[in-house]
Amino acid sequence: MLMARRRRIWIIDDNPDYCNVVKRISADKRPDWELEFFPDSRKLLDLLEKDVAMVPDLIVLDLIMPEPDGIKMLHYIKRNRQLRPIPTIIVSESDSDTDASLCYQAGANSYIVKPASLEELRHFVAVTWQYWLDIAATPSHQRL
Repeated sequence: MLMARRRRIWIIDDNPDYCNVVKRISADKRPDWELEFFPDSRKLLDLLEKDVAMVPDLIVLDLIMPEPDGIKMLHYIKRNRQLRPIPTIIVSESDSDTDASLCYQAGANSYIVKPASLEELRHFVAVTWQYWLDIAATPSHQRL
């Protein structure tokens, strides 16, 4: 029987409190998920300029951030041959249909309004990430 490999998740979000809670929830629910946090898009771009060998299995990207904002970063990701097939989830405090439409048009795989409570955030991590990492067959990885 093959041993399941660790699933790598990149989280690009400028809210340190949100990131810390996501980190704790993930450690409790799925310690086999490897999370890498970027406090802004610029930090991720710096990493990508060094030709990353270890791409993630999932990208969780905040829409509302300092420049480059989430939509510009999403465009960059979906134009990048190496990153394009990776499922990219946009999370935002905005529940605007316009924002959601722009993200889907730019190639987002999912648009989710940021969970408002701890319980909703737990549900988001458990269900959404499990779907993209354990259930969905995507070009970036195979189901185990």
